[in-house]
Amino acid sequence: MHTQTIEQEPRLNQPEYEPQMFDLLASVDMARFDLHERGYITHETKQRILDEELTLIVEGVDRPHRTTFVLKDMDGELMYFDEGKWRPYISSMYNGLNVAESLADNDSRYEFQAQRAAQELKESYTMQGLMPGESMVVCRQYP
Repeated sequence: MHTQTIEQEPRLNQPEYEPQMFDLLASVDMARFDLHERGYITHETKQRILDEELTLIVEGVDRPHRTTFVLKDMDGELMYFDEGKWRPYISSMYNGLNVAESLADNDSRYEFQAQRAAQELKESYTMQGLMPGESMVVCRQYP
């Protein structure tokens, strides 16, 4: 009997694909990236995966929830941990808004996402103004 092992390449080596509002494999990609680059999954990546997955579950069952996450202040700019690096948080909000607006331009069913992304960008500037130790609570309505 002949057996063959097939290894799947991490998605980060695949050709660039069209940005999406939600990627079911995002958590898998984050873990694979760390494994590929470091040989282990970092604490920051584990925490981000936990936050994302819990948010997905709670939103899926249509219940109020609270997701707490910590952003790092680096030279007066909020940063979040992604692909093994600290990246600007507000830039990710702009990217989300651009994707949402592009989707809404082509399909009006995405208009809610575009409005939500614009509100999240506005909130990110409010967060930028928080002092160390301060926190912010955001309440969102879902249709």
